Amino acid sequence: MDKVAITLSIVCASIAVVTGTALPKDERSAVSNASDNGNCDTSKWSKSKDGSQSPVPQYYCTKSSSTISNPFAAVVGIGAPDGSPVRENDQRYLQRAQHLVQARTALDNTKQESGIGVNFVNETGGGGLPQTNHNQKVALSVFALGLPGGSNMWGINTDVHMHAGVGNYPFYGREADHTNFNRDYAPGGTVAFGDYLTFTGLPMTAGIEMSGNPSPGSKSLYYGILFQGKAGFTEIGTGLISDATIVDGSNSRSSIKIYGRHSDVINSYDADVDRIITAKPGQKVCFSGVSHCVSFNAATNALELNDGRFIVSDKGIAAPSLPASGGKIKGSLCVDLSGNIFVKTTAGPCL
Repeated sequence: MDKVAITLSIVCASIAVVTGTALPKDERSAVSNASDNGNCDTSKWSKSKDGSQSPVPQYYCTKSSSTISNPFAAVVGIGAPDGSPVRENDQRYLQRAQHLVQARTALDNTKQESGIGVNFVNETGGGGLPQTNHNQKVALSVFALGLPGGSNMWGINTDVHMHAGVGNYPFYGREADHTNFNRDYAPGGTVAFGDYLTFTGLPMTAGIEMSGNPSPGSKSLYYGILFQGKAGFTEIGTGLISDATIVDGSNSRSSIKIYGRHSDVINSYDADVDRIITAKPGQKVCFSGVSHCVSFNAATNALELNDGRFIVSDKGIAAPSLPASGGKIKGSLCVDLSGNIFVKTTAGPCL
């Protein structure tokens, strides 16, 4: 059978499709959509659609230059500072790239399509050699260097924009799938992480920040972070996480610090749990800052309010006598083990 080959000129990077047999009809149609030499002008777009500031590029191609000089209209993430719609072919919001790929889907929902695909197989460098950070095998590496005179910088920026009226299908900003058929990577042994963040040098603002620009009267997210069970959020107790959903082993001043307006800080109403908070002896739970703290005394087997006003133990509730006033001992309101309430007028605990 004849081979099918399409090659762009030197202005556009070469794209070749070579197979041993003729391509199916729908895939031949996709190849024909590649731009020719005269259609590699990506400096124009059609127009914004209602409910979106995203332009629609007119042409689809792969293009490279010796400098960052290829103009293009990014399909997401551009727009006037005041949020007004972008006019057709508004040159103020063009972006520039040194290597540019503009792609569009062309096949039905039985085919997967990607703007850029990287297939990477790691099969060398192992054996008896030590595993270090200098023999990493990486499918896609991004190195960004900030120097004096530079501007705002991102290592990677993913910007996904859903048009109004698209319909009922999901979309994801980023998906990271990790499949392990090798061994159990338990804590304390060889590590395996979904996302591995490391930080070096002077302090930075945060490891992860979430912010947004919600529509008026709305919110950007239903959940800030969602940990799902095996079959989704509605299935309870299924085996995604074994030991702890969040572990904090740092020395930060506060493990969790809450700002904003909330109805609850911790809401366990729908949870099937035995203990909401677990603390060891001597650890305090405080109210009104640190002026009223409750802790458990293991020596006396008692729950104590640390300013000494009451003690709850296996003997009941004890309230120390109040100080003397006018030469008389004030009484202490006490409760015995039978639930009887009485006033104790002598010094010392109730029981």
